[in-house]
Amino acid sequence: MNETLIARLFIAAYKAVMPAGRRTGRQAELAAQTGISQSRISNMIAGRRIGTEVQRRVIAAALGYPGRAYEDFLDIGRQILAEAAATAQPAPTQIRPILVPAPLRLRPLSPDKLKADYFQIPFRDDLCLAAGAGAAPEGFYQVENSPVVIHKSALRRCRAAALKAFRVGGNSMEPTIRQNGIVVVDMSPRYGKTIKDEGIYMLHFDDEYAVKRLRWAKAGKMLAIVSDNQDFDIVYREVGEIDLLGRVIWSWGEHYSGRERARRARPAARR
Repeated sequence: MNETLIARLFIAAYKAVMPAGRRTGRQAELAAQTGISQSRISNMIAGRRIGTEVQRRVIAAALGYPGRAYEDFLDIGRQILAEAAATAQPAPTQIRPILVPAPLRLRPLSPDKLKADYFQIPFRDDLCLAAGAGAAPEGFYQVENSPVVIHKSALRRCRAAALKAFRVGGNSMEPTIRQNGIVVVDMSPRYGKTIKDEGIYMLHFDDEYAVKRLRWAKAGKMLAIVSDNQDFDIVYREVGEIDLLGRVIWSWGEHYSGRERARRARPAARR
């Protein structure tokens, strides 16, 4: 099971077992019992840090779920997330273009120029790719909502029909890819067959869609799934355990504005 998914189950179970009014004081007690700092426990529960499997098991044991009972603890979180997903109301679809800043000298002057100079890339704003404590979305090939409009100069040598845009949840790929930013993925069939070492890819593994850097390991027999944020552990998988969906070719952190936003818009780490 994916580490980020386990972390989500752990957080949901912790909040179910621990009433809200007791959490702050209880974290101090847990820190004393487990030897894990209170700030680390707080960050794990808030989703700011993923923690390790050992840390999660130690905390669960202190809450009354030692040894094999740890799986029962995770089942509590699994049931809570399943119930939340079953009752969640889908957000109303809003068709709107999202104009990503181009170089300032290349602003569109007319609808014809917009069509000629910009890609309008299908954008799944309701599907968040995991980069840290992210989601495990369903229905990946649903109809897209809104287009992301990006100047063609930012996406050279790309075939527009193979491009899709997604939002990124979590901070495991910072500083390369910003939390809540947008990535453009080239989903050409070639990326389902070949892996470039140190490339950033959209992939499906352990029932989760994610964006991660891939690195060959163990003499080419395994793949290292790497987060650029060093607070996250490297995960190793055999090639057959990963579905490669496409390569990230461009990213943008939309929380910047004005000239700073235009300056930061650039292709994603072509190393």
